[in-house]
Amino acid sequence: MKKVMMLFISTAVLMAPLAAFARPVRVVAYTSPPTPSAPGGEPLGSYHAALARAQAVADALRAAGIPADKVQAEAAPAASAASADRVDVQFAP
Repeated sequence: MKKVMMLFISTAVLMAPLAAFARPVRVVAYTSPPTPSAPGGEPLGSYHAALARAQAVADALRAAGIPADKVQAEAAPAASAASADRVDVQFAP
């Protein structure tokens, strides 16, 4: 089955002036829970997939005009299955 990645950005973010993004933006993608029956390398594969999702969102933010040096992309383990495969965009205060 092919996974489809969907990106939702709120209208407020799209309409805000780019000058408001002078503060750092952190993009965090969460890993999928490991599959016990999968062959070796699954946890690392999940990490790489999460990092690729974070980088895709970060690239979209840069393409929208947010300065590249203000955008940081990273992957993190999911706290629960409910938070797996999620991407958060966090704006520094």
